[in-house]
Amino acid sequence: MSELKKIGILWADLLEIKSLGYLIRAKIEQNISIVLSNISSSFMGNRQLANHNTDDIKFNIEKIIGSKFGEADKVSKLIQLRFLNHRQKLNKRLLSNSEDLLSAIENLQSVQKKIMSTNEEIIRFNTSAIELSSNLLSEDHDFGEDERKISVDEELDKLMESCSMSRKKCQTLTKKIEDVFEANTNAQLEVQSKREKIMTNRRNISELRKVIDVFI
Repeated sequence: MSELKKIGILWADLLEIKSLGYLIRAKIEQNISIVLSNISSSFMGNRQLANHNTDDIKFNIEKIIGSKFGEADKVSKLIQLRFLNHRQKLNKRLLSNSEDLLSAIENLQSVQKKIMSTNEEIIRFNTSAIELSSNLLSEDHDFGEDERKISVDEELDKLMESCSMSRKKCQTLTKKIEDVFEANTNAQLEVQSKREKIMTNRRNISELRKVIDVFI
């Protein structure tokens, strides 16, 4: 295969992989938005509603205990212990989740630094290309000795091999992001399902609170 034909094939492949890469990146950004929405809905939405239910359940139980057992009774203390253990477990989960979120932020910061580094590489390349343009116009450009020793055909073969590996990576990432998207979509449905259960509990708690005085 001639060098010119290899160059033509490489440009076609590289531009296609560039398009695939930006498509993958767009899908990743979309999934980040979905994940953040799911986190917000789960924590600021469902979690707060569920905790509110817990507080009202505790109120109802304390009212029943106050009329039937008294605060000094062991039943009262055991139930208090149950709620205390529940609260401590939630506190530990809250801190653990916060640690995970902090790690995610640090990872995103690392990604942002890599993006900035790549941008700087592009700027440097463009600066050198501008200089090359000026030199070519003035016919002042001369390839260095190291450049003249380069085998164009060998370098093109290396690029074609590297391009093939990039294409395989695109396929892997595309499959992975599709799996992630499916998981995120299922998570959205689960968030909604849990909210319906929470609201069912909410209605039951409210009904009990309305009639609790009749039984004590």
